[in-house]
Amino acid sequence: MAELVIKTVKTAARADVHLAAKSTDAESGEKVIWLVRVDGREKECQHFIQEWNHTVERTLAHSEEEPAERMEGALKELNGLLKAIQISEQIREVNAMIGIYDTEGILHVAQAGRAEAYLVRNGSTAQITERATGGGAAQFLYISSGDIRRGDTVLLSTERLLRTVTPAQIAQAARRKTDLLEVMRDALESEKESASLALLTNALDDPTLDEVPAAAPIQREYGSHKRSRGKKFSVALPHFSFKFRMPTIAGGKWFRDARTFFERHLREFQKDLQHPTRKRRAHLLLLAGALIVFIGIWAGFQVTTVSRRSQNRAELTTLVEKINEDIKTAENRHLMGDTESANAILNRAEEEARNVMQNESGLFRTEALDLLDRIREKREGISNIVRLTPTLVANLTTRNPDIIARGIVGIERGRLIAYDRQNLYSVIVNAVDEPQRLDGDNLILNGTYFERFDTAVFITKENRLIELIEGQPTAMKTDDPGGWLSGQDLATYIRYLYLLSPQNNQIFKYERLSNRYSAPTEYNVDGNLENALDMTIDSDVYILKSGGEVVKLFRGENRPFTVRNLPTDALKTTTKIVKPSDRGNFYFLDPENARIIVTRTDDDSGESLYLKQYVLEGDQIGLLQDLYVDPEETQLIILDEKRLYSINLQEG
Repeated sequence: MAELVIKTVKTAARADVHLAAKSTDAESGEKVIWLVRVDGREKECQHFIQEWNHTVERTLAHSEEEPAERMEGALKELNGLLKAIQISEQIREVNAMIGIYDTEGILHVAQAGRAEAYLVRNGSTAQITERATGGGAAQFLYISSGDIRRGDTVLLSTERLLRTVTPAQIAQAARRKTDLLEVMRDALESEKESASLALLTNALDDPTLDEVPAAAPIQREYGSHKRSRGKKFSVALPHFSFKFRMPTIAGGKWFRDARTFFERHLREFQKDLQHPTRKRRAHLLLLAGALIVFIGIWAGFQVTTVSRRSQNRAELTTLVEKINEDIKTAENRHLMGDTESANAILNRAEEEARNVMQNESGLFRTEALDLLDRIREKREGISNIVRLTPTLVANLTTRNPDIIARGIVGIERGRLIAYDRQNLYSVIVNAVDEPQRLDGDNLILNGTYFERFDTAVFITKENRLIELIEGQPTAMKTDDPGGWLSGQDLATYIRYLYLLSPQNNQIFKYERLSNRYSAPTEYNVDGNLENALDMTIDSDVYILKSGGEVVKLFRGENRPFTVRNLPTDALKTTTKIVKPSDRGNFYFLDPENARIIVTRTDDDSGESLYLKQYVLEGDQIGLLQDLYVDPEETQLIILDEKRLYSINLQEG
């Protein structure tokens, strides 16, 4: 066996294109070469290339089977890898070439996607790989085999070279092998193509051929970049005309005997085609053979399809039965009081039902939809979810069609104030008064009700505190020489006003005096208030943080707070927390899911208990902004950007 010389090169690549090439010596003495181009995200592409290299090393380089058998096994595993990435949204395309040069001097090559191999022999160029017809994802379908003679040049590329250069140009460039890869790379880069390339030559060849001038750069006429799909160049190349589809049964002796039989009769058939008296018979045999092959392929496809469908049906039947059992098990766990376990079982059942829905066969989709509905109903029953259409209380657009409301301040039963960024809208029962400007052009951040002094209090973006005293906005002073500190939420308790300031990791406590406020004191001692959103106060202070965490402070010190039986991620997207009285329940507003989560007041150990959810339904309901619950917890008021709604809690 003559030694094979392998050289590789890569073009410049775009940001989303990843190129790789590698040649290695197998344990049995063969040479293995592979090229790959992967289009997609860098992390996923690099992982794919690593898996590719590992598969090639294991199946081709470190295996004791015959080269042809190893090649078949490798392609089947690589096809599995290519099939696996078809469902990935991060890898868009793969073009690949793989080959093995055995100890008998035979080169076996296969391609997937747009990759191609070319043989230059006796001054002529021919493509020696065969691509699958039609579209679809990249797969290895054929193997081409042949010997490498002195003077031969084999060129491998992950991109179709004949869209950029002609066969004659390849042959001309191959006369000086030392320049061939660089010439092809420059030609591809001039067309803004990205590819991995490899050059395979006999080690006995003279690579320089000094009497031949260096290959000139590829020149094209104007308009040639349109890449004509005209007739391909072809040349007779002994031993490289044999191609075969991947067999479904891979066996060493069977494969070699079948190949020998096929090649012998193929040569006899080619002679018959050229014989003046026997060619008619050859044509009839060719037609009959094509018909037999077609029938065989069709029958095999039908058998495989029926078998696979039967197996798929059996698997899906078992899965549907298991989902039904899971639903019953979840119901039993709920009856025993193990709500957490019941929800976990329902989550598993839902995932399995979705797998049935996504199955390619389309079997049991109706049953899967029914199961998903049952799972949803069971989960809502376990989680005590109440779906309702709330009662419309007031439409703020009657006073301002362009209003984008921000919050509400509850004054007393049947009376409250809604506000946008600058105006106040007094609402009595279901009547909306004309808007009242609070503080000129200043923007309102938040507001609350000061029960002891019967005033509504608002904080503005310019760090001004405005009280609505007997209906008139009044700017309030503080004894702090530096003025009011910045904060995003405020709450009152007895005669104190608390200002939440996450940027300072602090809650500033002001005492309300006769006509002003004292200087602030720092309330928070050791609580982490980063990403705090909202605050409510009884004898303790509760702060809702982004992500649903609740921080409880008693006299400024952090105390435990948990909610038992809380459904998974129920508080994750909540933005507001309300506790209407010392012994009242907690109410959490979740705008993203248009719902209110209710939990019981916590005990001395800081443990609350999940009670229920109100999920609001209705086409007119917009993005929820704020909520208010009266101290007796008889009515829940919800505000979206345009309207006020109510829920009768005594009915719930």
